[in-house]
Amino acid sequence: DLDMFLYEHEGVELARKIGSTAWMFPFNTSECAIESFANFREEDGSYRPTRFPDVLNDVGCQKVLENHQREFLADPLFGDEEANLLPPPVDRLYAIYGINVDTETGYFFKKGTEKDATDYVLDSKGKMENFKCKGGYIYETKDTP
Repeated sequence: DLDMFLYEHEGVELARKIGSTAWMFPFNTSECAIESFANFREEDGSYRPTRFPDVLNDVGCQKVLENHQREFLADPLFGDEEANLLPPPVDRLYAIYGINVDTETGYFFKKGTEKDATDYVLDSKGKMENFKCKGGYIYETKDTP
């Protein structure tokens, strides 16, 4: 809860500048099973793993990247990637999300057409070994290593 770090007007300003985009920047650690959660289809039909910051840059969202850098990565209270992956210093932790359900971990994209609202759209043809892929979504399952 950011209430302890931000005044209400700061929270509103932050949300208007960056929204939930910051939570879409995955941490890159040696334990990650996939290189990137954004995979773009190339002309030859292969898929190119693309880091999310590069996706935003490619589609002209440099301001979002700047806000993420300034509001999160440059904030000492945010911590570094390794520190954020450590268990929290509490005696008991409750998981408030589903267990034993498919979990979105990535996406396949292809270039959109003139009739599409965006430059890129989900690509339902994408496949990745050891993951369930459906409708352009990549899911981690209970069997994913």
